[in-house]
This record gives sequence, C-alpha cells and structure tokens, in this order.
Amino acid sequence: MNKYRMEIKVEDIQTLSPRTWLNDQIINFYMKLLHARSLENIKNIHLPSQYKQKCYFYNTFFYSKLRHNGIYTYKNVRRWSKRAKIITTEMDKIFIPIHVHGNHWCMSCINFIDSQFEYYDSLGGQNSQCLTDLRQYVIDEAKHYQQIDNYDFSQWKIYIGSKEIPKQQNGYDCGVFSCKLADYKSEMIPLNYTQNDMTYFRKRMIIEILQGNLL
Repeated sequence: MNKYRMEIKVEDIQTLSPRTWLNDQIINFYMKLLHARSLENIKNIHLPSQYKQKCYFYNTFFYSKLRHNGIYTYKNVRRWSKRAKIITTEMDKIFIPIHVHGNHWCMSCINFIDSQFEYYDSLGGQNSQCLTDLRQYVIDEAKHYQQIDNYDFSQWKIYIGSKEIPKQQNGYDCGVFSCKLADYKSEMIPLNYTQNDMTYFRKRMIIEILQGNLL
C-alpha cells in the first residue's frame, strides 16, 4: 500500500492485530487519512459550516523533534507548518500524537476554537510539560511566520481530558484509543466508544488503511 508518499507493509498492518501495539507508520498514515477527510469536509457544500473545522494532524515524530533529548527545540520543527502549507494560528485544531515512556500513545490538541491546550491519555495520565511545549510552539510560530511578538493567551486554558475520555482496560490499545480520539474530536462527535469497541476499530482501521479512505 503506497499513498501520501508512505509505504504500508504487511508488518505494519499486523500491528492492528489483537493485543498488539500500533507502530508509528500506522498512526501516521491514519493521521493522513484524518487530514484528507478534514480537507474534504471544508469543500463539502452540503455540510453545515460548524462541522467544517480546519484541522491538521502532525505525525508521531513532531513532538519528539520539538522536545529533543529533553530540551524544547523549536528549530527542529520550524519548517513543519510551512511544508504542511498551514498557518498555525489560523487553524481550528492541530492534533499531535504523543509517545510516552517509549510504550504508550496519547493525543494532544492545540484547540484554537475553544482556546485550549488539550491532553488526552486513555490511561488517565497527565503531561504538563507537553502542554507547556505546545504553548511555546504557538508563540514561536506566531513570531516566526506572522511577526507577532506577544501572542494573546489571556483567554486560553489547559484542559486535561484524560479523566473524561473512554479508558482502556489493557496495556496495548493506547494507539487505537489515541487515533479514535483524534477521529471523533475532529468531527465533533461525542466520545461514546468503550474498550469493547477496540476489536471492531482495529478491523475497521485495517480496511480504511488498505483502501486509503475513511469509511
């Protein structure tokens, strides 16, 4: 499977098997599918305007570059938004997968609609450092690309959604939970799934990735 200049191999698809951790390639391809849907929604003349969110989805390497060797390093990602052809502060939501401790996937979001830095961990964890880094990222983006020296955060909040979101009941479904969080949040769909839906989501994601489109 080749799309978005990405190659999905059999071993990548196999990480969607039961009781298996998703790898970077699967998560990154799924983020591409979510972004493609966001672009289609914006073009859809029949879709109500409130559902036409301008969303972008960075890949799993973004945050590890932003916080490199434990140090915030904007220069590592300075050109990412330019390559993506977006202006960071003009987006509605930017989703960023976060890899924690080398064995756990979470999802973060820079939510310009609700003026919130959001963090979602299906095991209920928090990550204040991540949200601090994302705040500084917006500051640096605004300064570098829009010559805004003091981006206004006066109305912004920190939102840790990890207590309210659906919880995983094992140690291997975190990647699926994180992908579906971005899926639902970018469509403004209530988070009404549970651990019991993960087997179905895995099968559905296999089909979506193989056909190169979301169902």
